[in-house]
Amino acid sequence: RIANRLNLGGTNCVTDAACASTFSALSMAVRELYLGDSDLVITGGVDTMNDIFMYTCFSKTPALSPTGDCRPFSDKADGTLLGEGMAMVALKRLADAERDGDRIYAVLQGVGASSDGRAKSVYAPRPEGQAKALQRAYDAAGYSPHTVELVEAHGTGTPVGDPIECKAIGDTYGSASKRKNRCPIGSIKSN
Repeated sequence: RIANRLNLGGTNCVTDAACASTFSALSMAVRELYLGDSDLVITGGVDTMNDIFMYTCFSKTPALSPTGDCRPFSDKADGTLLGEGMAMVALKRLADAERDGDRIYAVLQGVGASSDGRAKSVYAPRPEGQAKALQRAYDAAGYSPHTVELVEAHGTGTPVGDPIECKAIGDTYGSASKRKNRCPIGSIKSN
């Protein structure tokens, strides 16, 4: 609908990769630019489907917090909360944005993706898959994970998801005793 209303001519689609949908859309957008198929892409994430059916499905997982207090990476974490929101960004190749005099808010250096593969369930991801996506992003960007000073994480607040994510982050960034700098972990989404 956005491509239609704005009279855009590039690829337009919806992607569903559960909690990774926005990153999947971002990956596709970056490839459009990289391949030269588009000079400007609009991408992002939208979640406006949290109706009674969605709550019923999530309540059976059990991923929802019974206390209603999402606590990512806490030993008191008891689940996640559902919310609705939307965020969109316009992306260009850096040289094109500089040439056009665009205001540049950030430079995306690399995107990495992977699938966890077969696991116990989609609600119990595997750290190997998450670590692979992180490493692919750093390889594409040409940076070492040891240079990172802040990780903005998924942080669902679930007793299963957060420890798996912490293991993937630890495996990728190294233990605190081996690092020269601190690397705090946050989760704006959950907070």
